[in-house]
Amino acid sequence: MGKYEIREMKAPDVFKLTSILSQVGVKNFIQVFKGNDTLSKLKDKKVSKEEKDELAIELAFGVVDVLLANLDKCEQPIYRFISSLCGVDKTEIENLKGVEFFNLLVEVFTQKDCLDFFKGALRFQK
Repeated sequence: MGKYEIREMKAPDVFKLTSILSQVGVKNFIQVFKGNDTLSKLKDKKVSKEEKDELAIELAFGVVDVLLANLDKCEQPIYRFISSLCGVDKTEIENLKGVEFFNLLVEVFTQKDCLDFFKGALRFQK
């Protein structure tokens, strides 16, 4: 783990993440999850835990990729979301060096409960 301790997501975090999702566009995230068979592999009981961990990381990097491509649309909500999870002021996150921010972004979006949120949100998509 890096410099910041990231707490588990709680109900208010769902609203922050939903705001990010809507600003970026739900369809962009759907492509990450439905564009490959990763989710089915994650549910497959024959796939090893190690392979499932690698697949989850692959999904997380897909999410981060979508966020980075759309950062101009959701910069402030991402700062609020990450600062809330880390228990620090938003300006502290805004003032991170680029590489520190990128590493924290990846760390936040590779957390299990964050990935679970995206998987759950997909159940409501056709």
